[in-house]
Amino acid sequence: GQCQDTPSDRLTTEVYSFVSWVASLIALVAWLVWILVPDASLQSWGVTYYPDKWWALALPMYLVVTLAFVLYSYVAVNMMSECPLDSLNLIKDAS
Repeated sequence: GQCQDTPSDRLTTEVYSFVSWVASLIALVAWLVWILVPDASLQSWGVTYYPDKWWALALPMYLVVTLAFVLYSYVAVNMMSECPLDSLNLIKDAS
């Protein structure tokens, strides 16, 4: 098989990257508007259904704590799967 990039593959990657960047920017702006704009202003704009602003802090914190737990668990599982330092399996000979 060929392992070369064609111009259409590069273009597809660039388009996906740009679209994901724009979507992230729109999500950030929407999140900041939701947090910083008072409820009265949101309701005057016709936005009447949105989550409680408590979730603006709680959800990112849940994600950070979950990420920390996953990283800690990954390190712990890898440490448990290693041989102890006094194990004879750690000795190498010439054969």
